[in-house]
Amino acid sequence: MVNSKKVEIVKEIEDKISKANLILLTDYQGLKVGDLEDLKTQIEKNGAEYKVVKNTLLKRAGDKLMDGGFFDNLSGPTGVLFCYQDEVAPIKNFLAYKKDLGDLLKIKFGLLGKNLLGEKQVLALAKLPGKETLIMQFMGGLNSPLIKLTNVLSWSLNSFALTINQIKEKKEYQKN
Repeated sequence: MVNSKKVEIVKEIEDKISKANLILLTDYQGLKVGDLEDLKTQIEKNGAEYKVVKNTLLKRAGDKLMDGGFFDNLSGPTGVLFCYQDEVAPIKNFLAYKKDLGDLLKIKFGLLGKNLLGEKQVLALAKLPGKETLIMQFMGGLNSPLIKLTNVLSWSLNSFALTINQIKEKKEYQKN
């Protein structure tokens, strides 16, 4: 590969790494091209990207951005899942696809920020609810005390109004 082309690819990988919330490195050896393209399409639906990357170029990009040598001991073909928005949904998609294909897709490791994740940690992360679900649960939790307070306050007002109404009806009844 021409040197300028490699520099361009390294910059592209650096950009993807810096934008991604979560990076998952996988082994895709034995996967058919059609299956790989289908996986990419499924993952893109969740605001993520799956890219096949040369280990040496990934190492160069990683060395510029991160200290720790995360990419030093890579071997074999490497596919990288870049999660830009939701960290959980693309991993769930990947694991569902992995389940369908069996042992053809393997997780090497993941990076959440600058934290290294093993396969077990990635699987645990995939069991979490999605970002939107967590936000809705959080908002529901915030709203719950307010809703209860509103009900209590309105009950007192309703009770007061009913009492006044009963007094009024009682006086009208006594007049007749």
